[in-house]
Amino acid sequence: MERKQIILAIAIIILSLGGIMAIVGCDNKATAPSDSTVTMSNDLTVGKGFSGNILATVEDSNGNRIQGITVDFITSHPGIAGFNSTKRVLNSTNSKTGETGIASVAFYTYSTGAATIIGTTNGISDSTTVTVE
Repeated sequence: MERKQIILAIAIIILSLGGIMAIVGCDNKATAPSDSTVTMSNDLTVGKGFSGNILATVEDSNGNRIQGITVDFITSHPGIAGFNSTKRVLNSTNSKTGETGIASVAFYTYSTGAATIIGTTNGISDSTTVTVE
């Protein structure tokens, strides 16, 4: 199954459960190996009106970070935690820490509740929860 088909399947499942979602991402230039892992930021609890970044890393089976991979981010509730308009989220270097192999998406909180953020590449995904109080 191709990556776009998997993302569509995730969207259909969430929508069938009554959720609303927004998809942010772009086509992969490179593909992560099928035995790779995606690791998302820890769960967050923040206030309404907060903005920040959700981070993801992609590692091969030996634990080495993979660069040049696009990670697509999905939010289960864009009315609670939504993304900025850049929509391109490329795996690159963190300018603050110098770490490589990091994908980042800016998000904003709009109302109280919880939103699940899923990061996916090549059908491999992980998630984190943003709780807005």
